[in-house]
Amino acid sequence: MTGRGLIDAERRRFNRWALAPSLIVLFLIAGLPAIYLLVTSLTPFQLVNPGSATDFSAPFRNYRLLPGDPRFVNSLLVQVKLSFWGVLFQVLLGMLLALLLHTQSRVCRRSSSP
Repeated sequence: MTGRGLIDAERRRFNRWALAPSLIVLFLIAGLPAIYLLVTSLTPFQLVNPGSATDFSAPFRNYRLLPGDPRFVNSLLVQVKLSFWGVLFQVLLGMLLALLLHTQSRVCRRSSSP
């Protein structure tokens, strides 16, 4: 290996080791709770019945009941509406700001630094 290749290999190795702690923390903060939620969604978990957390007799029962639950269907519709209107307003506001910055208006000339 040449001197340059050796330095690049050492730099890549250092970058991996420098990135490892943040990836471990990210997995602990985001990964473990997501795995816990997935596992508990396969049980009929109830806080008043602690033994229900380990009952995997009908693991997909909760998912079979979802389409018939009016609260769940309504929450999906509300989420679709919120997403649609939120994205629409963000796109409109972004386009208006882009047009404002693109045109040579008095507002842009006053707000820009000399």
